[in-house]
Order: sequence, then C-alpha cells, then structure tokens
Amino acid sequence: MDFLKTVLRVSTESLIAGRSVRLVRDHIEADLVRHLERVDSELLAIVVRQTGLAHDIATALAHHIANLQAGRAVNGKTLATRARQIEEKADRIAIDARNEVTRFNARRSSSNS
Repeated sequence: MDFLKTVLRVSTESLIAGRSVRLVRDHIEADLVRHLERVDSELLAIVVRQTGLAHDIATALAHHIANLQAGRAVNGKTLATRARQIEEKADRIAIDARNEVTRFNARRSSSNS
C-alpha cells in the first residue's frame, strides 16, 4: 500500500511539474527496489534471530553436558526453564514472521486482482 501511494504521489507531482515519463519511471523503479530490499532484509533478520536463539539453546545444552562430564553440579531445571523461555521467544518471532508473510502475500494478491 505504501509503495502504491508513493507511485501515485510521484506520478501526480511529476505530471504537474512536467517531468519526463522516463524520469518518473526511474524514480518509481528505484522506490520498488528499496521496498523489496527492505522486505528481504526484514525476513533475513527474522531468520538470523531464530538462528541465534537456536544457538543459545545449543550452547546452554553443551555447557550443561560438559559440566556433567566434568562432575560439576548442574541444575537441569534451570536449563529446562531457560530453554523454554528461548523457545517461547522463538515461537513469538515465528508467529510475527508468519503474520508478516501473510500480510505481504495478501498485499501481493490484492494487487494482482
């Protein structure tokens, strides 16, 4: 929707100012590229966050196992609590990502109609 509003605004302003169609098209194409890069960056950021959370759980588990093997005192309940907190955070991120993708697909579908 934001992109469409920009296209309409740029087109209107350019027609009023008497700019060339080619210049307007170039401006709109540049805006489209920026928009798509932003969407890609947002999705990549989600993937990186999820990967980081998985890494946190794996690291905590590795430390727990290393401490067990070294005969040091460990607290399995603390590890389980921390893993559950991380999993809940990952779930919230995944739900937000699904909602964002659904919203993006809905925008794309409605613009194809």
